[in-house]
Amino acid sequence: MQYDVIIIGSGPSGGMAAVVCAEAGLRVAIIEKEQLPRRKVCAGGLVKRAAQLLPEDLEFPIESICHQIALCLRGSEKQFIAERDSLVTMVTRTGLDYAIVQHAEKKGAVVLDGMEVKSVVPRDDQVEVTTDSDVCYGRFLILAEGAGARITNQFWTDDRMLAPAIESEVFLSSESMKAFQGIARFDFDAISSGYGWVFPKQDHISVGIAEFSKKKVALNNIFDQYKESLGILPEDHEQHRKGYIIPIRPRSGPYMKGRMMLVGDAAGFADPITAEGFTYALRSGTEAGSALARSGDPETVATLYHRAISEPIVKELNIIAQFSKPFYFSQMLRNMLFERYGERLCQGMANVIEGKNDYVSAVNKHPLLATLIRKSYSDGRKELKA
Repeated sequence: MQYDVIIIGSGPSGGMAAVVCAEAGLRVAIIEKEQLPRRKVCAGGLVKRAAQLLPEDLEFPIESICHQIALCLRGSEKQFIAERDSLVTMVTRTGLDYAIVQHAEKKGAVVLDGMEVKSVVPRDDQVEVTTDSDVCYGRFLILAEGAGARITNQFWTDDRMLAPAIESEVFLSSESMKAFQGIARFDFDAISSGYGWVFPKQDHISVGIAEFSKKKVALNNIFDQYKESLGILPEDHEQHRKGYIIPIRPRSGPYMKGRMMLVGDAAGFADPITAEGFTYALRSGTEAGSALARSGDPETVATLYHRAISEPIVKELNIIAQFSKPFYFSQMLRNMLFERYGERLCQGMANVIEGKNDYVSAVNKHPLLATLIRKSYSDGRKELKA
């Protein structure tokens, strides 16, 4: 089959690229190895600024809505809370991803699910994609295959930083659920170089931890300790415990080679502090689709795409990477930052989540705090070396 655009992967980035391309009248195919709808491990916290990037007429299932975020240190002893309207909409990836794909189908996209890609051969005038049941040809290929990036890594050097994580669903009594409802909770002392989270869903909580350093840790043991610290009892039913990886540093680029483009986790587009990826997945997918809708010339498409993602994605993620070091390099530095600036950090994070601010603007608006954070990281490194 011949298409204008082939997209490998049916997550938010691939789905949004398909929506934009199909709306522009391009012949689009989404290839997904699983039968849809499929289950996908993810915390499922759709922050407000990401939700604003979805099509206005898109309907998707909502598990719950959190009007508060809580940044916690030493359990509940040190807790900073920010409250705004609909800060985080809790979803499942099964529901959200499938809703976007169905939306793309309504616009004219073709969905080829249950088909695994076996090989990709880029040519001067098109890209050949061979699956286990067919051969497809596209003028352009968007790689939206997620953090695993099996195909992507055949054509790009994988210099992303990947954080191992574990998550599961825990079903509590209605009384115990009350303690977690309405709050997206982040515990920055749940693990030495990362954080734990509790996201309340309709009938359960999603509990997880992520380790942001390169050292090896016993994640399962730490996860069990974290659950215990939350008051989760052995008899509370847990299901779907699974490990996965989260990109917390993007590839160095370029994000388009020939007729192939990278979006979302495959490109490494996720927040190095919070590991939030919806915002960058939706934005990169939208911008990739917009570039293809505007031109059929590979060089022009590459220019349009790189220009569109340079400031709001690549530059922002590189800035965040600098400021993630004090949080995850040393518990001492992180604790000091929370002691001195915890309330300001919490409100600042809420501003970013809400879309009222971005990291680049925040750094420009608070140069003194930015300097202090950099200095604390530099001083901490010197102390540890001494």
